[in-house]
Amino acid sequence: MIKVVVSGAAGRMGSQTVQTILADKDCELVGVLDPRLAGESLEANGKTLIYADNLSELLDSVDADVVVDFTRPDVA
Repeated sequence: MIKVVVSGAAGRMGSQTVQTILADKDCELVGVLDPRLAGESLEANGKTLIYADNLSELLDSVDADVVVDFTRPDVA
């Protein structure tokens, strides 16, 4: 099982990536990052994930294998 964090999860490409990860039996969504939704929740395969606004803090709090980054360069 590949544990995934999506940065920019509320954007057009990021939200599509979240849905793709949720549908993939070989992946587990363990974190979502998007400052625009910080503190809001996302139901993900029986778990509640809270949108984070700090990547470093998020990575300290979850066991992730990979980060998929869909942030805009001018924001990141």
